[in-house]
Amino acid sequence: MIDKLLISVMAGALTVILFMQLMLCALPFFCRMEFDAICHQYALRMDRAGGMDNKLRLAMIEELQRQGFLIERIEASTSAPYGGDLNLMVKADFPFYRIGSQLTLEEVSISVTYQTNMICRLLKVVAAARWPLWLSLCFVRL
Repeated sequence: MIDKLLISVMAGALTVILFMQLMLCALPFFCRMEFDAICHQYALRMDRAGGMDNKLRLAMIEELQRQGFLIERIEASTSAPYGGDLNLMVKADFPFYRIGSQLTLEEVSISVTYQTNMICRLLKVVAAARWPLWLSLCFVRL
């Protein structure tokens, strides 16, 4: 009777350990997907704005840090002319835990990088100089 109990407890413990190891092994995959999704979202925002300003950069940093990423470097084009290149490169680390050889949790850090190059499709219009009032009155038909 006791032998069945011991076997059941050992099998249960082994099942829990294997399940935890599988979950911890899948964590880098899901973290990479989350990192790529955030970076892609901000690349699209950068494309719509014609570059990455400080406000957009700070929002991206804040969102990545909220997800647990430690940002190493962000390189982004601040502005580009129509048809010019927009570049975005984000490098970050993601710390997570893994079950070690002695069944203890070990902290491991993986490095992730996102890099994209786009063509700027935003045509920036510079405001034209206003005509003086007296000159515009010359073209008015009476």
